[in-house]
Amino acid sequence: MTADGWAARQQELVNIEFQEEKRQVEERLRHWPVEKLVAEGLALSNLQVKRDGEFFGDPLIEFSFPSAQPHDFQSGDWLLASKSSKHPLLPGALSAQVVDVQPTKILCAMPEWRLDRGVNYVTFRRISEALSSFGGNGVPGDVRAILLGHDDLEERNAMEDLSLQLPSEIPLDDSQHEARGACIREGVAFIPELPRIVNSGNSAG
Repeated sequence: MTADGWAARQQELVNIEFQEEKRQVEERLRHWPVEKLVAEGLALSNLQVKRDGEFFGDPLIEFSFPSAQPHDFQSGDWLLASKSSKHPLLPGALSAQVVDVQPTKILCAMPEWRLDRGVNYVTFRRISEALSSFGGNGVPGDVRAILLGHDDLEERNAMEDLSLQLPSEIPLDDSQHEARGACIREGVAFIPELPRIVNSGNSAG
């Protein structure tokens, strides 16, 4: 399999995972009560809201709660924000992106209050960007060989760009050299890590 073929196949799998994650988010929002979403860390309700500046031109909104509570919200998450009396899948819900998560508040970039956690667009975008550079010059030959499963050591040693090039200002210590050598000798399996499938809940404003 060529590097471009491998990257295209991985991108196809990432797209499937992304669509499935979106489907599960909508499924939970349709059928799970708010109480269950909150209990699972997928929703926050009864939040206080205030304006807190701007983020690249979009209003930055602070959603705060009286005390720290467990949840799965993280920077980069796409959210649905609605008043607690409204269902997030009905007209009137607003899209937002998490900018910062602190113990008792979440900062979101949005044009305007219930928070429902959806998929993490940032994670999927970074995976796609990494895969798009895989077939070009962005990934050294020995790394491509390992990821593509070329286990023939002689074949890998014969590759012109076998050495993994790193900036000179980032030297490797002895243990890092040893770990890198073990990877090249033994080969490694690469499985892109995708975000957990999560969903969302409710908040007042």
